[in-house]
Amino acid sequence: MRFFTLFLLLAALFGGTNFTTEAKVTTVPFIQLPTGQVLIEADLKGKAAKQYFVIETAGTNLIRRDMTQRLDFLGIDTTSSFAEFPEIQIGDMSFIGKNTFRLKKALGKRSEYAFPPSALGTLGAKFFRKKVLQLNYQTKTLVIADSRDELNISTTTPYVHFTQSFTNPVPVLGVRCAEASDYDVYLDVSLAIGINFPTIAMSAVTQNAGPDEKQTYKLSLDGEKNIHYTAIESPTVYLDSKITLSQVEITFTDELMPAIGNTFLANFICTIDFNDGILFLEPITDKGKEMLTNNEVKPLKQKKKK
Repeated sequence: MRFFTLFLLLAALFGGTNFTTEAKVTTVPFIQLPTGQVLIEADLKGKAAKQYFVIETAGTNLIRRDMTQRLDFLGIDTTSSFAEFPEIQIGDMSFIGKNTFRLKKALGKRSEYAFPPSALGTLGAKFFRKKVLQLNYQTKTLVIADSRDELNISTTTPYVHFTQSFTNPVPVLGVRCAEASDYDVYLDVSLAIGINFPTIAMSAVTQNAGPDEKQTYKLSLDGEKNIHYTAIESPTVYLDSKITLSQVEITFTDELMPAIGNTFLANFICTIDFNDGILFLEPITDKGKEMLTNNEVKPLKQKKKK
């Protein structure tokens, strides 16, 4: 083993092998648009300049097709349906391998408020499937780690397991409350909504609630189109029977996906462990602390060492 290590070091010194040590954790700033989208800067190695991408944990890897000259300049084949980048660097961390993106014309149709011209595309759950993301919406920082062991997560931090599949790694959580039927919702860090259900999930409790309990609003998430939704405060919401939330506003609309968005997540240091399918919520606002007053955190089972 010592001789093999010596060989790698010598090879690196004399140029025979590209021997590098990759970062296990990196911290980068993010930009949050008024419409909620979270943008980070990524270096497409071998391409011209760094590019901005929207993080969509409930979405996929996409590149806009509406800027032909820009894509040509970046060496992206605009006649192809897909683009691949052998290495993408975010902060000090390199994502090496088959980073595949679909070229999507519809991205260019999004409002410039929600998807500015500076954004080249989106980074979906598949891009981060072997990583851990930790977002702090108060400081506008994103930490990316190979393992949650690299992060300072307190043993008292409430957590809940989410489901994902090999073909679709988007995090999905079960939500239960009296105001809505049990429903599985996506986790979307770039959606400016709290906990949203489709209207079909509205329970009889909500349907029969008076105007002093539920309200109907309209909201623009793209600066152009108004979305109509019904909002009601639920005294108790359960996330997969693991986390109990108190006094939470939930919404109902079919114009947005069923999801937990960043209006809710902004109250916490939100850690998404794609490796083990766990969401950690550490409250950092008074509202977040209020929502998590009725929780007893059970210790996580220790992972078996390989």
